[in-house]
Amino acid sequence: CIIPAIQQGLFETQGEWINANEVHEFLKQNFNYKELVNDNTGEVLRLGLTTTDKGTIEFEEYLDRCRQFADEFLNVIIPLPNEQAILL
Repeated sequence: CIIPAIQQGLFETQGEWINANEVHEFLKQNFNYKELVNDNTGEVLRLGLTTTDKGTIEFEEYLDRCRQFADEFLNVIIPLPNEQAILL
């Protein structure tokens, strides 16, 4: 439910629909990444990593970072798996 919620939040705040694959890549690059540093220039690149090899705790930490982004930047509350969303 995280990707569709963030898709909708991005559409509402940015006015542009971003497909699910693009949202997934955005989340990986911002919240599940490895930094590559160019030793000559000091430039840092973020390489989005796969989430499929994460353990349960690491994956939940990633999801928490995604939820925090949704809340703070998009004003979208994404419930935890055991919580029920209240629809207005």
